[in-house]
Amino acid sequence: MKSTDKLEPIMPFPICPNCGSQQIIDSDTYYRYKGDIVCNHCKCRYYVEFGGYGGDILLSPPKILEMPDKIDPKLLEGLTVPIIPKELYSVYKDAAKCFGFGVPKGATVLCRYVIQLALKLKGIPDNPPEKMVDIAGSKTPPLLSPLAIKQCKAATFMGGKAGHPQANWVENVTPDDAHQSLLATKRVLLELFYPEGLRND
Repeated sequence: MKSTDKLEPIMPFPICPNCGSQQIIDSDTYYRYKGDIVCNHCKCRYYVEFGGYGGDILLSPPKILEMPDKIDPKLLEGLTVPIIPKELYSVYKDAAKCFGFGVPKGATVLCRYVIQLALKLKGIPDNPPEKMVDIAGSKTPPLLSPLAIKQCKAATFMGGKAGHPQANWVENVTPDDAHQSLLATKRVLLELFYPEGLRND
């Protein structure tokens, strides 16, 4: 490996294959390097090979290895494993990813599933989600607050709409609907498994 007092930029600079931003890297560190780089802009992980005469020529176009998570951190705030069961957290996180990548229908369908599974884990018999929400609300004491019950019903309704093609475009699930569904599902998870997480200190 070359050694100099001053780091010299490697040329040509690789271009992130996900967002297209130019990566400025130094030839000392990446001399004849073959491996992955994380984009400093979008956090995409991609593979590069440098070699040739001088050891700092990009031998082929960068190849994506792993796309970054496009998740709004606020959607996950307060939700941690094992406080939230791992399976629930994993599916909810997938719903947040769907939303981040612009797939609102996928997000709402997964939210519906999360609510149904969360209620099953709390002993509510398997039924259509809307009925499960009613049963959870009629228990003594109720498993969910009146606010969460209303949000739950809205989230499961949107998930049902997203899971079936709509003849009328007005009934399609929008990104705003999916965002509301995620927030409602988050509240349900906190009420069921970590009510302390709802405090506004």
